[in-house]
Amino acid sequence: MGIKDPLPGSIGFTQRWGSALNLNPHLHILCLDCVFTLVKDASKFQNVETLTDDDTENLLINITTKILKHLRRKGYLNKEGKVVDNPLADGLFTDHESLAQATVSSIAGKIAFGPMLTLRELKLLASR
Repeated sequence: MGIKDPLPGSIGFTQRWGSALNLNPHLHILCLDCVFTLVKDASKFQNVETLTDDDTENLLINITTKILKHLRRKGYLNKEGKVVDNPLADGLFTDHESLAQATVSSIAGKIAFGPMLTLRELKLLASR
């Protein structure tokens, strides 16, 4: 790149739930296609080369491999990569009973709280 001491910029957060309070873990990430560098004690915004398709593919393979290793090590996936039903692997579920209930209900396709129909029942009614 030829840029001395580049500093990338990004921000991200994890969202565990969808708008219907169903289990839907996903990430929201904003990554800049530039870097910052110090020039005479001032931050300077500098564009970087655009990633090629090959660069993007290699990056995706690298990230996916690391995520899968992490999920296996933490007990969320077995050796074959199948999801392991183990909400206790995350301390969040042992500390907050309502989150555990919402997660189990979401996996089962049910509404977590209140005297409502299951999602499967709602789908059956909607298909009539």
